[in-house]
Amino acid sequence: MKFAIRPARPEDYEEVVRIVLARSAWLEERGLPGWRESAEKVAALTGSGDGAT
Repeated sequence: MKFAIRPARPEDYEEVVRIVLARSAWLEERGLPGWRESAEKVAALTGSGDGAT
């Protein structure tokens, strides 16, 4: 099986939100801080190229 990683694009917004929320839940279950409050901000960076909003 071969995987490829590419930069996120604007059309990936919803999937990025889901990934951030899933990772946050995993962290919170272990007593660690997550990024739940920042999920939409993180997803908004998709496609920006330099991470700037």
